[in-house]
Amino acid sequence: MLFISNRDITISSTTGHSIEFKKGEPTNAPAIMYAELLTQGIVPTEPVEEAPVEEGTVAPQDPAQFKAAVFAAFEKIALKNDRNDFTAAGAPHLSTMSKVLGWNVNAKERDNLFAAWNLEHSAK
Repeated sequence: MLFISNRDITISSTTGHSIEFKKGEPTNAPAIMYAELLTQGIVPTEPVEEAPVEEGTVAPQDPAQFKAAVFAAFEKIALKNDRNDFTAAGAPHLSTMSKVLGWNVNAKERDNLFAAWNLEHSAK
């Protein structure tokens, strides 16, 4: 991406990049530095378009659909039975859940629903 500064400045990024900007000259910088550059008053030469949200990457808003999808993910992960997919406490890793579901689940949601799922399956 091309960025432009209103002053001469060298930015040493937390990403390991160090780039010298000359006042008014477009300079190429990696997109990963976007937030850091903005904090220094360095702006992109062209507006940045947000990436479109892919279908299925948003969690269902209906609590019943959300629960059903998470329970189905638990079932799929349990049937696969790969020990790398589970925490030491026995719950599925959040990263595994995200891969199966297509959206992120937080630990509180996972833990609450996993307890309910375990109760449901222990009764069978």
